[in-house]
Amino acid sequence: MNKTVRTTIRSRTIAISVLGSLLSACAMPPPTVDPTVFDKRTTAEMLSAAYEGIQTFHIDEPNVPEVATSGLEGLSEIDDRYAVSREDGMVSVTYDDIQLASFPEPDADDVPRWSMLSAAAIDVGRIASPELESASPEDIYETVLDAAIGQLDRFSRYASAEKAKENRAQRQGYSGIGISLGIVDGRPVITGVFIGSPAAEAGLVVGDVLLSVDGTQVTDIGIQAIANIVRGPTGTSVQLRIASGTTNAVHALSVSRRKVIEQTIYAKRLGPLAHIRVTGFNERTEDDMRRALARTRSDHQPLQGVILDLRGNRGGVLPDAIALSNLFVEDGTLLKMHGRHGMARKRYDADRGDTIQGRPMVVLIDSGSASASEVVASALQDAERAVVIGSRSYGKGTVQMIRPLPNKGELILTWARMYAPSGYALSTYGVMPDICTFDGESVEEILANLSDPEAPDAVARELRVAVGTLPATERTALLQACPDVPRGDENVDLALDVARALLDDPILYATAFRTPSVAMRP
Repeated sequence: MNKTVRTTIRSRTIAISVLGSLLSACAMPPPTVDPTVFDKRTTAEMLSAAYEGIQTFHIDEPNVPEVATSGLEGLSEIDDRYAVSREDGMVSVTYDDIQLASFPEPDADDVPRWSMLSAAAIDVGRIASPELESASPEDIYETVLDAAIGQLDRFSRYASAEKAKENRAQRQGYSGIGISLGIVDGRPVITGVFIGSPAAEAGLVVGDVLLSVDGTQVTDIGIQAIANIVRGPTGTSVQLRIASGTTNAVHALSVSRRKVIEQTIYAKRLGPLAHIRVTGFNERTEDDMRRALARTRSDHQPLQGVILDLRGNRGGVLPDAIALSNLFVEDGTLLKMHGRHGMARKRYDADRGDTIQGRPMVVLIDSGSASASEVVASALQDAERAVVIGSRSYGKGTVQMIRPLPNKGELILTWARMYAPSGYALSTYGVMPDICTFDGESVEEILANLSDPEAPDAVARELRVAVGTLPATERTALLQACPDVPRGDENVDLALDVARALLDDPILYATAFRTPSVAMRP
């Protein structure tokens, strides 16, 4: 018997033995698991939960063998001598071109066995590779799942237990004091104080420098590390040393922790107008918008119109974006969703009435406006409730669902595409403004084009609905017709100036709904 045959038989024997042991282990009660120690059974459960989520919910039906194999191939990022290949119904694991094991392929849709095969393939690799052997379980999970998910789409992703905890805090809130931090000149500086938060009640303001937390110097430990020690159980207190951002005076204070949710609504009056900036969407957004509108209406000067600023808004929780849209649209469809899973096929309709009773609205967008913010912009635009000004939005337009994993991490999976009420795909085309703020043009020039239906660069606003049916050259030209405009210095904001001028002229505002849009030009 030649050496190659003996090696193959021995490899297959090892594979069957390892996989058989793993099958037996999976039938036993779950052991107490140390998260710092690699365990085949725990790894198989982890991968099974992830791959089952992909198989069930991903918007496109996945090829489970390719998903699992891609995940194993990702381990070459830890040790490039580790390799995996599929041939003639076998999955082979090699190290330095020497075969370690060869496993028979399970059925294509057998997620549990592909997960167990993956755990066994990782285990034999750890025996040969010092790098894999020393990698933590989380390093293994992250490397494998990043590679497995990477072939699906650009928005699906894996979040470790620590990152998932942070994600949940953004969506649902956390126990803390209600500040946001940034690094300015190498020092941790308060960049935001949430309205009504413990930090606001304690007198902290934007610009204050954080020196220490509970006696720990924090000037050089990083934002995430600071956040971890500022947060803590509700009802407890945190001791801070602060250098005033205005006087540089140092003082100490004690702040009580309680549940806080990131502030996403920032409102101010611009004369008769309300300028409301929305930075994201979470469970606080709708209530904060209602409060902001109530505050702007309570001033002595009547509210003439609303500017909803979604520029740079990367999105957030979809139901909260729907709820915000519902504050302004009297009736009709707000969004359509289509996906492979039955629960991913939905339509959302307005059902609450217009909170501001028909007052004129403008929505500002740019290339940084994505996902949930595109939902709001398209809903208000298609309902002819607001004039959209700026540049074409990002075009994310997909919905992600969250699949909890056994390690307390999360799988964020794309499971639906979003369509504007008028039917075009947000994921492909984004939202096209009604008024495009071209670089180098003045407010007067932009508004003059709007009021001139004979302008050579104007076409019917309904063109955005038909963009998917246009010839390729026309579609490409249309999508490039409204590029981002540099903001310039902080005192120059062309889109905001156009919005203010439009809302200051009721006749011109009405014209924006009747005449062709300067942004729609093939």
